[in-house]
Order: sequence, then structure tokens, then C-alpha cells
Amino acid sequence: MFLIWTVSILLLLASLIYAIANARIAVRWYVWRIRASLIPFVGGLSGAIGVMLLPVDAVWRFWWIPPVADIGCAALLASIVVAAARRWLARNRKF
Repeated sequence: MFLIWTVSILLLLASLIYAIANARIAVRWYVWRIRASLIPFVGGLSGAIGVMLLPVDAVWRFWWIPPVADIGCAALLASIVVAAARRWLARNRKF
């Protein structure tokens, strides 16, 4: 039980660190025009796994919060969906 708690907390801590780093990079990008690259998926995935491993009843239902809260994961997922939709619409236009 101690090992599960330790791994969960370490994964959630890593997720928090990556989410803060991605938010900092995004602010620097849009406010000061200092270009940098986001760290995609690492924070969101580690947070989702950390939440699912927590030995607390019904907390696994909130596995989606870390990927949505991490801008590196949420923004990348949104851009992938938009790009796929654009490609699909471009291929399937009938006019």
C-alpha cells in the first residue's frame, strides 16, 4: 500500500511540475514572444496514471483532469483534433 501511495504521489508531483513548466512556457510565448517548445503529453499522462493508481475509492473517475489542466497535453490534443477535422473536411468536400 505504501508503494502505491508513493508512486501515485510521485507521478502527480511530476505532472504538477510539467504543467507549471508548460504554463510558464506558454506565458513566455504569448506575453514576451520568447519562443520555446512545450513538453507534450508527459505531464498529462503521468497525472492521469497517478490519479488512477491512487488507492482511494472513486477517485479514478477524475483521471481526465491532469491532461486537461496541462496546457502541453490539452493544447496538443486540441490541435491534433482540429488538424484531423480539417484534413477530413478537405478530403470529403463534394463541391
